[in-house]
Amino acid sequence: MGQRLARVLDPEFVVDIQSLSTQELRARRDECAEVETALSYVRRLAQGHLDILVADLRRRAVGDSSPQVSDMVDQLNEILSSGPAPAPSAGRLPSMMTPDLDEEVVAELESALADLAPGDLSALSDEEAIAVGERLRDFERRISRDRRALHEHMALFEADVVRRYKAGETNVDTLLQQ
Repeated sequence: MGQRLARVLDPEFVVDIQSLSTQELRARRDECAEVETALSYVRRLAQGHLDILVADLRRRAVGDSSPQVSDMVDQLNEILSSGPAPAPSAGRLPSMMTPDLDEEVVAELESALADLAPGDLSALSDEEAIAVGERLRDFERRISRDRRALHEHMALFEADVVRRYKAGETNVDTLLQQ
């Protein structure tokens, strides 16, 4: 796990929220959102690889022993669009179009893909392909768990911002002055 991810997931990151300035509170919430956007991007990369791998295993299961690259390319849109359903918040426009990816998280994804040569799924035995799939699944689950924790942190920060407005501790004028 990368340093920035570890820092924002640390329970200490959300301790004593009420003692933070509104500016610091928003900064922490925004940092969580940035990290979540990057994790979401890497998670989708993993899901895309897994979708392609599963499609190839299905092809093998029906006895099609000679994959044609042109056939795979023709089916790519269908393969990738048939993956997991997007989360309810997936329709949001990310605040960063090219997220700052954590090198350690990307290295974990690359490690999960270690046996998978680009464009050459047929070089893997069924057992090797399944092993890659299991590593991708485990990676995706861990990233999903981390994203859920980040969502919980963001909710805590947002709730305190709302509380401050309701209590009159801050107002729109202070927001505009920052």
